Amino acid sequence: MGHSNAVYEIVTDQILKALEGGHIPWERPFIGHCNGVSKHQYRGINILLLSLSDAKTPYWITYNQAVELGGHVRKGAKSSVVTFWKMLSLKDKASENAEEKHIPFLRYFRVFNVEQCENLTIKLPETVNGAKIEACEAVLAAMQNKPNISEYAGGAHYKPSDDTVNVPATAHFTSPEEYYAVLFHELIHATGHKSRLDRDCLNRFGSEGYAKEELIAEIGAAFLCARCGIQRKIDNRAAYIQNWLGALKNDTKLVIGAAGAAQKAVDYILNEGATNE
Repeated sequence: MGHSNAVYEIVTDQILKALEGGHIPWERPFIGHCNGVSKHQYRGINILLLSLSDAKTPYWITYNQAVELGGHVRKGAKSSVVTFWKMLSLKDKASENAEEKHIPFLRYFRVFNVEQCENLTIKLPETVNGAKIEACEAVLAAMQNKPNISEYAGGAHYKPSDDTVNVPATAHFTSPEEYYAVLFHELIHATGHKSRLDRDCLNRFGSEGYAKEELIAEIGAAFLCARCGIQRKIDNRAAYIQNWLGALKNDTKLVIGAAGAAQKAVDYILNEGATNE
């Protein structure tokens, strides 16, 4: 298992390689990745990391789990990274009365998709694909303490001062999917309001804080779109990719922090309690 700053570098390197190859990890993430044995649901940055693979099933196991299931990982199979937080207890040995401190450390381990294994004694449910636009409306209905939502023909944005999401009417979009993708992006921004998750949403354009908030909204919207079974379209892909390549190369902790914040925002909108990462 790896830990500390090395994990940030490993994760960021994988995301950078995907972007350099023209693939945007948060454009079409697959929701539902889980451990095939424990059924533990992977969340946050792990959704993006596991979605980088070409696997067609969402079920993952470790090398040892494959052996325990009477099978093995296929020779030459490439593993995928899964991160997790581990609390380490530290105490100042120089002071007898010092309180024990609990510090979170980011670690990782490697998993394989069940497609990469053979002779496993495990029965997995069939993957169900597809959903309807009604699922998008269900997302909106689930959100408690909603911001004001107004429609007008100008550009979409979230205004924290009066807690309002502005988005053009559906007639101004090429498809209903595009409308909901934009609306979800702005709703993720709105979760940062002081009455909700109290995230800093008033960052100056071009600042590191602005870049992180935008990435939070991008990833969060992608998670919601995937949840609803719709695809989102990213315009001007080349410029978009170059923008994030620059931001991620300057900050190895950006994507992990943004993915974690995006997951919390999604949990808030869906009115679901947080579970293990």
